Amino acid sequence: STRGTSFPKNTTNILENWFHANINYPYPTDDDKAGLAAGCGMTVTQVNNWFSNKRIRYKRKLQLHDAEVAADEKEKQEERTHAIAKASSSLSPLRPLRFVPSPSAMSPPPGAAYLQQQQPVEQHHVGHISPPGGGGGGRLDHAALA
Repeated sequence: STRGTSFPKNTTNILENWFHANINYPYPTDDDKAGLAAGCGMTVTQVNNWFSNKRIRYKRKLQLHDAEVAADEKEKQEERTHAIAKASSSLSPLRPLRFVPSPSAMSPPPGAAYLQQQQPVEQHHVGHISPPGGGGGGRLDHAALA
């Protein structure tokens, strides 16, 4: 065979279809090769060479695609890093936070003046209640109120 032989389109289609249908393991068995050679009007050697070249080209294409994807991802990451650096450079340096009360927190609550004008309320103490069976029978100890 001559170098650089291109096969008829229908022959290439048959081989391409087999290749893509078996993409996870694109290695035809001897029987597959014999059937493809007979169906395509090729020799088994030509089928072998076609698949060998196809696998090489396919792997190269995948590697090129992977390299492009990796370059795109690297560029996107660099853009994100640059955007973050630019945004953070516009921020003032961080200072410790300190509590500053709002004006409303410093003024007395509404109604405080009214409460201050009122007379103090007398507080009454409730007398001692004895525990049951502990003298006094659980009644209010009126002597503690005096």
